[in-house]
Amino acid sequence: MNPRHAAAFALVGWYLMVPPTRGHPAEILFHAPLSRWEVGEDDDTKAECENSLRESIKNMQHDANACEVGSCAVMVVEYAHGRCMASDDPLLKNNADVKKTKAASPN
Repeated sequence: MNPRHAAAFALVGWYLMVPPTRGHPAEILFHAPLSRWEVGEDDDTKAECENSLRESIKNMQHDANACEVGSCAVMVVEYAHGRCMASDDPLLKNNADVKKTKAASPN
């Protein structure tokens, strides 16, 4: 692999993107454009992101009894529809939450 390609590859991170919600009770906006999805978490690799997604769903389901009625169920469904996306994916170019995350990152 060309060293320049390796350096560029190393800069790509992964975002766990979840669909936005609105209102109370919360309505999950499954078909919202990715520019409106929210960063649930950021990871260094796709495998870490996918593991984080599975763990988040499992933990939310486990902790559902301790949550406010309905809020955990909404989060479980929201994360169940989440997806891991590369930080350089062009579909995320106009996402305000991604821009905030990048601005807050020390790198």
